[in-house]
Amino acid sequence: TIKNREQGNHLTQSLEKIEILNSENLHLRQTSEQEAKATAKHVALLKQQVCDRAHEIKLLERSVADLRKDSADQKQVYESRISAQEKQYSELEGILQSRIDELSDLKTTSRARQDQLSEKLAKSQAEVATLNGEIRALQDVRE
Repeated sequence: TIKNREQGNHLTQSLEKIEILNSENLHLRQTSEQEAKATAKHVALLKQQVCDRAHEIKLLERSVADLRKDSADQKQVYESRISAQEKQYSELEGILQSRIDELSDLKTTSRARQDQLSEKLAKSQAEVATLNGEIRALQDVRE
């Protein structure tokens, strides 16, 4: 009977330990489940953030591609404008050179014409002087 009592006490203590362990086990299981749920929510949030960032990256890549295309288009437009302006400049330069040549020709022609007119004027003045001399001589003869 003492032995039975000791075994009973031992059994009671063992049952109490089992209850405590079961309680702790239940508490740990609940805590673990809560942590698992929290971790799952956190993982889902991180996955969503990764998807959002991936979408933002795709948008940025498209934006960069669009900017590069726009830049290339603008470069082509500017190069075309520069080419047109260079052509126009070349044409204007040719016209200007043509006008300079015409002015040079006119200057040469004008000098030649001025020289001719100077010669004619000198001849006319000589004739006038001769005629004036003849008129004076005739007037002297009359007197």
